Amino acid sequence: MKEIYICLNIKAPLNKIYWAVTEEQGLAGWWTTDLDVKNNVGEISIFRFTSGAFNKMRIKNLSENKVEWICVDGHEEWIGTKISFELRSDGGETKVCFSHYNWKSQSEYAGECCFHWAYYLDSLKKLCETGHGLPNS
Repeated sequence: MKEIYICLNIKAPLNKIYWAVTEEQGLAGWWTTDLDVKNNVGEISIFRFTSGAFNKMRIKNLSENKVEWICVDGHEEWIGTKISFELRSDGGETKVCFSHYNWKSQSEYAGECCFHWAYYLDSLKKLCETGHGLPNS
C-alpha cells in the first residue's frame, strides 16, 4: 500500500464539506482540536494530537473541488506524503474521494494510518450531516 484511498457520500452540500476541510473551525470539528490553520496556497497548517504526534502541512491546492496538502514535518513516514480531498456534487449529496499518497513504503504504520483515516472521515461525515464530529481533543 503506497496510497490510502477512501470515497464516501456525505448528505451535505459541497460548500459545507469544503469549509470542513479548509477552515480551522471545520477541521477542529472532525480531525483535531489542537491546530493552527492557514488558508492560502503555500502556507503551512499545523495539526497536533493528544498522543504528541503532529503534522505540518503545506497547502498545495485550494480549489472548490480539490484541496491538497503536502506533509513537510511530523512523523518521518508522513514527511513527503500528500493528502487530497476531491469533492463532487452528486444529487443532493457530496462525493468525497480522499487520498493519502506518496508513501515511501508499505509499513505497519501506514496500515494504522489507513484505519485512523477511515475513523476521521466518518467523523467528517458526522460533522457535516449532524453538526457533531468526533475529533481528537
